[in-house]
Amino acid sequence: MGGSDAGAEAGMTEEVSKAAESDALRASGSSLTTRRRAARPAGPTGEASAEPISVSLGRTEARSKPEPTVADTRRPGNTRGVMRAAAVLAVVLIAALGVGLALMGRAQHRDDLRAARDQRFVDTAVQAVTNMMTYSPDSIDKNVDQFVNSTSGPLRGTFNPDNTANLKALYHQTGTSSEVVIKKASLESIDEVSKKASILISARVTLTNADSGVNEPSKSYRMRMIVAEDQQGTMTAYDLRWPDGQS
Repeated sequence: MGGSDAGAEAGMTEEVSKAAESDALRASGSSLTTRRRAARPAGPTGEASAEPISVSLGRTEARSKPEPTVADTRRPGNTRGVMRAAAVLAVVLIAALGVGLALMGRAQHRDDLRAARDQRFVDTAVQAVTNMMTYSPDSIDKNVDQFVNSTSGPLRGTFNPDNTANLKALYHQTGTSSEVVIKKASLESIDEVSKKASILISARVTLTNADSGVNEPSKSYRMRMIVAEDQQGTMTAYDLRWPDGQS
């Protein structure tokens, strides 16, 4: 009996131990199962594999963002350079235009001065011929003196005081008046060294008898008047070649 009880007790003890181990294993398995479920995210397992793709796309976007920033930082620099170049070009063009206009204005001024001087040569010759060939019985002395005072050089030497007095006396004796019409006067040439110009003049002279008032037939003359310019710019009739411009 005693051996039987001892064996039974030992068997019960072994069963209790196995039951305890079994419970411990279940508890451990349940704990492991619970940990695994807590560590795994909810939802199907296929969704978990999509997370690296999402992360990879996020990295790609992060790398591509600096590129537009670099381009943006370069554009303002290029724009400023273009604006500076355009401003410099505009200044150069304006300066060139100003210089061109100044040169054109200066050239035009020189042309105007030259044209005015040429006209003065012609006007001096015309006035000298008009004074020489226009007179009346009442104004002979005045007209002759006016002509002589507008001469110089060889022409002035021709009309010395004695010759001038003889010319006045001759006009008074004829008792005529004279009127001249300048048909044409043009500048032939200018010698800048001697400051003399040659003027070609075509004139028509009409004499009128003071007593009868009858006009004599008009006569045409062609002459070359040499006009001289002195240092002060005064112009005088220097020489006269006529008829037909010959000495």
